[in-house]
Amino acid sequence: MPLALDPKRKNKIVLNSDEDKPEASRPAFIFNFLNGRQCRILAEFDEKIVDSKDNVEACDLTFETLRKFLIGWENMIGRDGKEIPFDLEVLEDIVGVMEATEVIQRLLRTRPDFLKKEPSELPSVSDTDVLKAAPSAPES
Repeated sequence: MPLALDPKRKNKIVLNSDEDKPEASRPAFIFNFLNGRQCRILAEFDEKIVDSKDNVEACDLTFETLRKFLIGWENMIGRDGKEIPFDLEVLEDIVGVMEATEVIQRLLRTRPDFLKKEPSELPSVSDTDVLKAAPSAPES
C-alpha cells in the first residue's frame, strides 16, 4: 500500500532542538505521508514563502502552509507543565516562525527534489523520520 494511503503510517517530524530528548517524551509534529499532488502544493507554498514581499507575508504563509498539512502533535508541553492538546488555532502560540520553517523544510525533504538534487543525494528510506524499509519480497 502506498504510504500516502496507509492510515496507520504517519510522518513524525522532530525539531533539531528536541532530537536529544527521550523518544517517549520527544515533541513531534505529525503529518500524513504526502501524495504527489500534496508534494506539489507544498513545494508551491514553499516557493511563495521564499518570494514573499515582506516578513509579515512570509510569516503568514509559513503558518498557513504548516496548517494545511499538520494533522497532529504529541508531547507538546506548555510552560505550565501541562500537555497542549492539538489545535491548529494555537499553532502560532507554541512554535516560532523559524521552527515552523524547519518543520516545513523537513517535510519537503521527505519527498524527492528532482530539480535540485542528484539521485544519489535523495533521501533513502532510512533517512525519513518514521519510514521503515519494507521486507524483501520472497524469491520465486
